Amino acid sequence: MSILPDWNSIESTARFSNFLFWVSIIALLALGAAEVGTHIYGNRSSFLASRDAEAKLVQYQDRSLSLEQINEIGKELGPFAGRSIYVGSFEGHAESARVGTIIVTALNKAGIHVINRLGLVVPNLASKGMEFGIRIVGANLDRPFTDALEKSFGAPGRLVTNSTVLDATMSVDGAVVGMMILMKAPMPTGLEAQTSSH
Repeated sequence: MSILPDWNSIESTARFSNFLFWVSIIALLALGAAEVGTHIYGNRSSFLASRDAEAKLVQYQDRSLSLEQINEIGKELGPFAGRSIYVGSFEGHAESARVGTIIVTALNKAGIHVINRLGLVVPNLASKGMEFGIRIVGANLDRPFTDALEKSFGAPGRLVTNSTVLDATMSVDGAVVGMMILMKAPMPTGLEAQTSSH
């Protein structure tokens, strides 16, 4: 009694041996193809991750200033030394406070008195929405100052800003001109893709 069919037949065992040989060759070729595919898709994945990281760098590069840029802003705003400005961000917004700290450093270099309200502003829940970015506000009389702030901080390669002239003169500790910062926090890689897919 045999364990396998045609176990005792020379022709059958030769056929099965031949068949299994070719099955193993095909499996070996499939393994090689899978390895090549793994390599190709692995390289593509690395390329896409690198491109994504570069895109994020470009997306968030307008959120920082080099030491050289801070010194340049200090010189550009020097004529306004002694003026007061409040700089604020909403409580709980770490990225906004980080960017605000850079702005405060540049303003201090210019000799401008800064009333620091970073992380201290409570959002008005009754407002229709919050506008992201760096907002420079001031009364019409302060237009030369607000324009200089916008021109200096908003110069190419620096921070992206926009200015608003207020009809009413609101002051914070005597300062009518202010900078309000609200930045979206950069999301960790992978989380952004998950969020956008939902």
